[in-house]
Amino acid sequence: MGRDPGDLTPTVTAFHEAAEWTGVTDKDREKWLELRRTMVTASDVAAIFGEGEHESQDAYRVYVDKVAERKEPERITIEDARFWGRLEQPILTLAAEYYGWNYRPGGALLRSRKHAILGATLDAEVDRGDGVWIDLEGKTTRMMRDWNEEEGDLPVHVLIQVQAQLLVTGAPLALVFALLQGSRPCRVEVAPSPEFHAIIVEETERFMDLVTRREPPTPTHKSTKALNRLYPRGDGTMVSLPSESVEWTRELQEIAKQQKVLESRYEELRNLLKDAIGSSTIGILPEEVGEKKLWRWQLQANPGYTVEPYESRVLLAMKDPGRVKKATRRAAPPALRARPESLAESETVTRFRTTRRRSRR
Repeated sequence: MGRDPGDLTPTVTAFHEAAEWTGVTDKDREKWLELRRTMVTASDVAAIFGEGEHESQDAYRVYVDKVAERKEPERITIEDARFWGRLEQPILTLAAEYYGWNYRPGGALLRSRKHAILGATLDAEVDRGDGVWIDLEGKTTRMMRDWNEEEGDLPVHVLIQVQAQLLVTGAPLALVFALLQGSRPCRVEVAPSPEFHAIIVEETERFMDLVTRREPPTPTHKSTKALNRLYPRGDGTMVSLPSESVEWTRELQEIAKQQKVLESRYEELRNLLKDAIGSSTIGILPEEVGEKKLWRWQLQANPGYTVEPYESRVLLAMKDPGRVKKATRRAAPPALRARPESLAESETVTRFRTTRRRSRR
């Protein structure tokens, strides 16, 4: 008989006291996906909190992953961000070599010994030379706005994911190493937050209770693909809808009417700007509107020109060089700080608790 995976845990992870190896790695993706259905993993937690990394990730998507059988092996296409996520391992290996860290590759699916419904697959574990092993999470992204090494800022979904990893592993610290826009390294340390860990435990237990009772969470605007997967086709029967469906239908019809009005007004305003600019290339607003100072003609693939919200960096630089970066940067939602003192009262946690109370009424 083979050895129990639990007996091999110390050879796989430095965090074996808090996390047991399940015997599965992400190299065997089908087994890895199947076992993940029995637990809430670190990336699931962010989605449950409404902060999924991808546009189709929400609590409903996680629910469907737990209850719906996969009819065929999952195929990740080259357009999928997860395909390019495989670059993270060689990037982390090179970073560890550069900084001289002791390095243990991740990929093993770990399960919390204290909270059996919680799991995590680490990218890697490192010892930076002080004899203390910590979590290492790798990210590659072209979006820089939520990353700030000096201030310790991270995108919300990354911070939640890393806190869930720390909860599973019991590690004293996590290090997030991100390669921004293909060439800019960014390192942010994340300390464990017991307050936030308590919230994670509470909400994942509530979520898995829904899974056990086969009661799906409330769908969101991100749930379309998950709904199509759970209900691929009708069975020909009829069902009485809940009383709330009357208000849903009324609101849906009203939104459809408003959408037509807004689309018409949107095009009208664009055309007014086009006409005001005339044969010129750039139109300067009399006063700044939401950090916007210019409109300009922009050639499209189709014949003709259209007005697009584009600020001319050259013109701004001539008028006020110090404002170029500020005026051309798109507004971004506030990111949570990686420092633990901000987590317990974060906007994400507050919003999630409010949503939870409303859904329980």
